[in-house]
Amino acid sequence: MRINEYFWSIINVNIKTVIVVSREKGSRFAALKFKNYRMKKRPHFTATLTYLAAEEGGIITPVSSGFRCIVRFPYDNTEFLANQTFIDTELVFPGDTINADINLVGNPEILGKIYEGMDFDLFLNDNAIGNGVITTIYDKEND
Repeated sequence: MRINEYFWSIINVNIKTVIVVSREKGSRFAALKFKNYRMKKRPHFTATLTYLAAEEGGIITPVSSGFRCIVRFPYDNTEFLANQTFIDTELVFPGDTINADINLVGNPEILGKIYEGMDFDLFLNDNAIGNGVITTIYDKEND
């Protein structure tokens, strides 16, 4: 098996991660360097999120930007997976209120039903961990 075939199989395991391989010049053993380039999806909207404190049933440990949880909008209790990119910070602690870009995974039909000022709840498994309010909606054709 050639090295290129091996790394091609790694790339195919996670299509959102691209691995670039380069050899260090002058190295006797041809050491390899890895760089991960993540493809970024544009957010569907920006929201102000309030995470519940641990005493209120919220998260116990801090979460980092890229955290995924379930979003439930009030009109029909349908749940959507949401990827959160924190705007002003990398870590969010229990009880914090922050702004985040939200990308809903799949389900583009929901974008026609949401509006600025709409509130929603955040869930992790069946536990409510916070809530949010939509502050800005981006292009509704974004997928």
